[in-house]
Order: sequence, then structure tokens, then C-alpha cells
Amino acid sequence: MKLEIANKTPEGSFWVGSILMTCGQLLRIRPEGCGDDASTDFWCDTLSKEVHQLGWCDENDRVLCPSEGKWVCWS
Repeated sequence: MKLEIANKTPEGSFWVGSILMTCGQLLRIRPEGCGDDASTDFWCDTLSKEVHQLGWCDENDRVLCPSEGKWVCWS
């Protein structure tokens, strides 16, 4: 399953990520374009305001673009 995840850089932007695993309300996510690079995976809480269903950015006038830095979870 894919979703939109917040970027730290550029600030306020989002990118697409894939859910790799769930553990309760935690999601293990890998940003799109990272291939098999598990070093980019991160865990994020489903209640975080930093993850949204696909289409959320379009509905809320937010920008979708790849991160300019290392991926981390904000929750």
C-alpha cells in the first residue's frame, strides 16, 4: 500500500512511500525511488500528521517531491 509522507527538506513537502510492515499502529515505510535500500526505511505512527492517503496533497494544495536529505520519522 502506498501513502504520502512528509519531507523535512524541502520543508512542507511530501513524497510517496510504501508500507512494508505494520506492528500495531506503527508503519514501516520506504520512500519511493529507494529501491531495495533498507537504510531509508523508517517507522511512523498511523496517528501522525505526517502520513496521509494518496491524493491528500492534491486536495490540500501541498507539494509532492522527493526528499533532499535523509528520511526520518517525525512522529
